[in-house]
Amino acid sequence: MTINWLNKATFLNKISDDVGFTWKNIDQIFDKIHSEAREVKEALLQQEGSHRIVEEIGDLMFSVVALAYFLKIDSEHAFMYSITKYEKRFEAVLKIFEEKGITLGNNLSTEFLLEVWEEAKARISKCGAAGED
Repeated sequence: MTINWLNKATFLNKISDDVGFTWKNIDQIFDKIHSEAREVKEALLQQEGSHRIVEEIGDLMFSVVALAYFLKIDSEHAFMYSITKYEKRFEAVLKIFEEKGITLGNNLSTEFLLEVWEEAKARISKCGAAGED
């Protein structure tokens, strides 16, 4: 049996909430998310082992699920939506590469890649799909 970890994190937030161990306002959650993001960066900068980095990324992800729970948003649905949106955009990026004769693996500048990403977003939004962000 596989565990849906996003749903388990949501369940743990609900149980915590039920016993009064809860966030009082959204600013507390944003502070926690920013704190966890800083801890990930610190672990990377200090070149700590992968175990610490994995732990800190997990803490960051759990904090984001707490935000979704607080806002009464299904974290699984939000994550699936984001993955689908990224997938559509990346498919558009690959189509742009094909149209421009660019082969994958080229040493492309970050500026160029961001330009292509923005073009892909624009194309998708014209089609009525999720093109924002």
